[in-house]
Amino acid sequence: MSKIAAVAKYESKMLLRTWKFWILAILGMALPIMMNIAIVILRKLDEGPGEFHLESTSAYLLFYFYSYAQAIVIIFLASDFQEKDKKAKIIEVMSTRPVSNIQYVFGKYLGIMIPVIVLALIVIFLSFLLNLIVNHNIIIMPYFFLLLLMNIPALVFITAFIIFISSVVRNSAVVFIIILGYMFLIISVVREHAWSVDKLYLLLDYGCFLLPMFPSDMVGLVNIKFIALQRILFVCLGMFFISISVIMYPRLKQSRFSTIISSLIGIFFIFISLSIIYHFVQEEFNRREIFKNEISLGKEITNTSGLKIKHYDLLVNLFTDEEPLKVRADITIEKEKNADINKIIMSLNPGLKINRITDHYNKKLKYERKGSNIIIHTDNSEPVRKENFFKISISYAGKIDEKYNFINRKKEDKGEVNKYNG
Repeated sequence: MSKIAAVAKYESKMLLRTWKFWILAILGMALPIMMNIAIVILRKLDEGPGEFHLESTSAYLLFYFYSYAQAIVIIFLASDFQEKDKKAKIIEVMSTRPVSNIQYVFGKYLGIMIPVIVLALIVIFLSFLLNLIVNHNIIIMPYFFLLLLMNIPALVFITAFIIFISSVVRNSAVVFIIILGYMFLIISVVREHAWSVDKLYLLLDYGCFLLPMFPSDMVGLVNIKFIALQRILFVCLGMFFISISVIMYPRLKQSRFSTIISSLIGIFFIFISLSIIYHFVQEEFNRREIFKNEISLGKEITNTSGLKIKHYDLLVNLFTDEEPLKVRADITIEKEKNADINKIIMSLNPGLKINRITDHYNKKLKYERKGSNIIIHTDNSEPVRKENFFKISISYAGKIDEKYNFINRKKEDKGEVNKYNG
């Protein structure tokens, strides 16, 4: 460990002396802080989009712009460091030292990442200080939360991937073209399918360029399980690439023991990575199966004709001790004249459990659930069957099952989800 620390310390010192690192420092600090100043001004003027007035906006935009700056400049910082050692005329010194490949590569790897992470912490401090001066109620947690989820996994992966490509290609100009092309390809593919119901495209988003990472002040991140596993995936892939780089790096051949250790580390992390990918693929197949079943059910169930919702009142309780969501919906329905209705069909997310359904005389109505469809039987309710206006009340509680979201959204639908395409 002491040798890894020594190599990391040397690499960090060399990095701090390069103009490339200070470009990242200037871009990384200037862009987010300028955006934060703009948000502060818009808040004071009560202008701009509504999300600019949320407490977590500053933290999200800080790392959003910092991710782009980091993604580009890290290519210069992490490209072939053996070539840099030759230029600094210390390659012979490093070659004569009793430092194995695993110590050398991991030391260089940490030496690149540590200054970049420290720079991110400085950017967080300056941004937080700016917001604290203007807004005394600023929340610090989103900054570190997004640092751990957005910034560090992206840095771990892309730095290791660049070192791996450098070990194979061994030409910094070609490495630069390959990594830059890879980055823009990923961004363009993810951007093209950002609003797709197919989440597998979001697995490619290593830098959180379009991953839904905007934290809500009320509920935090949506689908935290997907986001956490996706970020763990890139950390594991980063560890895999750096382990393979140890074996392939163009230096003196390491001992058999070190080669075995590096191989075992690589196998371990690629196994975890493949397990996570398999989990996501299975989840996607399950979601598609649910969509097929819902479409089939929709065709089987004949919808109720002659009904129109005129008004509804919702009593919503969020994050109670019992359930995250608890609702009572009072719905006023208009019926066509002389229409004899014996059932009403509605939709409700299957994750929400129905406690009771009653008419406006508080008489319980029988119902059955098929997927997201509720079939309410009104045979035993004279007002519902005979009156032109009637009310029903539905009480339900639970947690929304996200697999049933966007049932009506098609693959070809483009743009943001709204009431017309989602």
